[in-house]
Amino acid sequence: MYSVKCLRTLVSSQLHFNMCNLESSIVKNVNIHATVKSTIPSPVSYSCQYWADHLVNAPSDQTLMEAVKFVMYEKLLFWLEAMSLLGKTYEASLILRRALGWKVCLQFISCNASLMLAGQTLNPDHELFQKNICLRCYISKS
Repeated sequence: MYSVKCLRTLVSSQLHFNMCNLESSIVKNVNIHATVKSTIPSPVSYSCQYWADHLVNAPSDQTLMEAVKFVMYEKLLFWLEAMSLLGKTYEASLILRRALGWKVCLQFISCNASLMLAGQTLNPDHELFQKNICLRCYISKS
């Protein structure tokens, strides 16, 4: 089942902070050479882009739900970093909205709320973007 394979990849250590081992986080994506971006492993690239497509066709499964929750709570920023390096940032909110279409997701309110919040936050039409409010992400080292 492709949904399981994609989520296993996202949950694994293959998806991690500083995917391309950049010396600085202030380098713009346009200034990152294509060969550096190509260091993202193919399974990670595929999984980042298509996990929700496979998820919406998957049957109800507690293990899948736990994997989705783990990705949303522990790997979301790494996923966004990879999507950005792949030049697919604009698709992130669409992918999260697709994941919301998974009928099982509605049974788990906390994960559903996380997906909705992430989808709204990434939506360029959302009021936060229109009001030019700066969104910041922090990583806790606890």
